[in-house]
Amino acid sequence: MASTLSFVTYNGRGLRQSKKRRRLFAFLHRNNYDVCLLQETHSCIQDEIYWKNEWGGTIIFCHGSKDSRGVCVLIKPSLAVSIHKECIHAYGRFIILDIEINNCIFTLVGVYGPNIDTPAFYTELCDKMGSFLCETIVMAGDFNFVFSLELDKTGGQAKTNFKARDKWLSLMSVYSLIDIWRGMNPFGKHYTWSSNITPDIHCRLDYFLISHHLRPSVHSVHFSPGLQSDHCFCILVIAPVQMARGPGIWKFNDSLLDDTIYVSNMNNCIIDALKEVGPHNPAVSWDFVKYKIRKFSMAYSKEKAKLRRRREYELLKIILSLEQQLFFNPSASVSSQLKNANFELLDYYDFKLRGTIIRSKARWVEDGEKNSKYFLNLEKRNKSFSNYTVLILALMKRFSILSRIFTQFRTVTFLFVKGILH
Repeated sequence: MASTLSFVTYNGRGLRQSKKRRRLFAFLHRNNYDVCLLQETHSCIQDEIYWKNEWGGTIIFCHGSKDSRGVCVLIKPSLAVSIHKECIHAYGRFIILDIEINNCIFTLVGVYGPNIDTPAFYTELCDKMGSFLCETIVMAGDFNFVFSLELDKTGGQAKTNFKARDKWLSLMSVYSLIDIWRGMNPFGKHYTWSSNITPDIHCRLDYFLISHHLRPSVHSVHFSPGLQSDHCFCILVIAPVQMARGPGIWKFNDSLLDDTIYVSNMNNCIIDALKEVGPHNPAVSWDFVKYKIRKFSMAYSKEKAKLRRRREYELLKIILSLEQQLFFNPSASVSSQLKNANFELLDYYDFKLRGTIIRSKARWVEDGEKNSKYFLNLEKRNKSFSNYTVLILALMKRFSILSRIFTQFRTVTFLFVKGILH
């Protein structure tokens, strides 16, 4: 494969609430996932236009009802894909796609399994897959059963949807599928779902099942804490390739003017710059001070962003650690710490989302559905008006107008003087 592909699966526990949905979309965009498989979306056909505009890329829907089921597949806007064939379940339980990404064709399957023991559902899914290529399969979702009671479940009764599980194990052998996380962690324990009741129950219900021949291409499969859900994110990364990236164009972030530490240090920076440049031409002094301001602002912004990213990473580690503590030693204190850490992480994601809106230079934000694609396109448009070509054309236009005015003034003056002389 030509480049890295990242897949994420996540049970959102209902995404009709606009703020919750936008927060999730912002998180997925910021982490740059290529393909996102979501379950329990609670989407309806009238929601499609809003969701597509907010996401900004391709979404394949499988609608359930306003308060249950629903599956969808989100494709990163910048990722070039071609969908050759699709199958949408009538009741919002699965999506099957033959999809071409980076010149490779995958059979992509997003699943939200019933929470009752119904092996007939997996028989139906297998029958539908029979008409697809199924040479390279990536299947993911919430299956609502555990493969191993000893390794994939703690707390509660020692049972699962046994008939559904056994049926699916036989189907996995037919399509040569492997549970990739278990394959890479034969005796590991990690849970993707936690109950909200006492006593605590924790299960690994969310899986990536992939074709056996894909295993050498798998770089990593790991978990990340969820956002306002009792499930966590499951992430699969295939075929890593290092991509070179340029430095980009720096812009001053005027929110720094509200940072008292920055303002204080900047005052000192300007004073030091004026002392350093000495009694030169004012134009030279001005250019040197601007250079110092830019250099200091870039370094300060970079360090501040690094600290924010470090704090995000620390919060994710803290949340994972606290969740593990709750698995084995539940307590009110640990639960309170986990709640506070989740709130802080949500505040960070909201801060990132506000930054996108502020950079768009929009003067208003609707109280209802906020069209994220609108803000992103507006930001792109504003950026296009700030490039050198546009500035030069504007200056040339103004110079042309002034030139015509000067010519007309000179002609009138010449005629006036000529009349006086005669």
